[in-house]
Amino acid sequence: MGFLRKLFSRNPKDQTKEVKTLTQSEQYARFMNNGRANRQANQLEQALEDFGRAIELIPHLGIAYFDRGTTHHMNNNHQAALNDLEIAIVLLEKRQMERTVAYHNRGLILESLGKLGEAIHSFEIANQAGFESSTVEIGRILERYDQNEITSFEPPKLDTLCKEARSIYNTNPLGSLVKFSKAKEYYPHSFDACYGMALTNVSLSRHLNAINDFTETIELKPPSGLLAEALYNRGSLLKGQGNIAQAVDDLEKSFALAQDPTVPFPVLGDKEKESLMMQHMENNLRQTKEMLTS
Repeated sequence: MGFLRKLFSRNPKDQTKEVKTLTQSEQYARFMNNGRANRQANQLEQALEDFGRAIELIPHLGIAYFDRGTTHHMNNNHQAALNDLEIAIVLLEKRQMERTVAYHNRGLILESLGKLGEAIHSFEIANQAGFESSTVEIGRILERYDQNEITSFEPPKLDTLCKEARSIYNTNPLGSLVKFSKAKEYYPHSFDACYGMALTNVSLSRHLNAINDFTETIELKPPSGLLAEALYNRGSLLKGQGNIAQAVDDLEKSFALAQDPTVPFPVLGDKEKESLMMQHMENNLRQTKEMLTS
């Protein structure tokens, strides 16, 4: 089957002067529409430039990565296509259909790269989400290739993925988020992967996503020290979102755990840092309670 893509056609025009007067969102939409029109006209290099400009304007919207990855694949730039679709999968968590298609398309790209076992894994994810075409692709791969070519897919170790994600957290937070997301994909019950995604989403100012990730971390019942951190961070974000009652509840639970001498924290053993941390937590809790009663 051909590479699945969304094409919203408009005739590409030279609108450089007009773009300068548009809002950021309008400029983004203009570049997206121009990119899709150029792609349909098989002007792939121009389309890639358009999608790249859209990403520069608003770098944390997944659909532009989806479209650019599609175009890279059409242009036989398979590794670049894979990189973009990995980002799209992370950023499209609220657009389930597009995300499912991204998993399917990732399978086609991985096949092009000769990673057949991993391609089948990606098709299986899309199939589980209800994308029936992925079942056809799995059958096609099994029929087309010799069984010796289709090695069973062995995901990287969880510790390796999380270590790689942490190593680029400060320099490439979006790349870090992709790696934590991969860890969660392969190890869905890993609180380390969920917590890593939460912290990275905070650094990217994706606060609602971070709240969801902290919630999932808490539900996975991590060790007490990590639980206290997740509660504190979620409470602080909820406070910023105006959900004061829930914020107080989280901060109270976190502070109670922090007062337990058996709960390990990263600063354990450093009395000065422990004291500062406890003081900060107590002040935050007090200020949040005051907001609840004011």
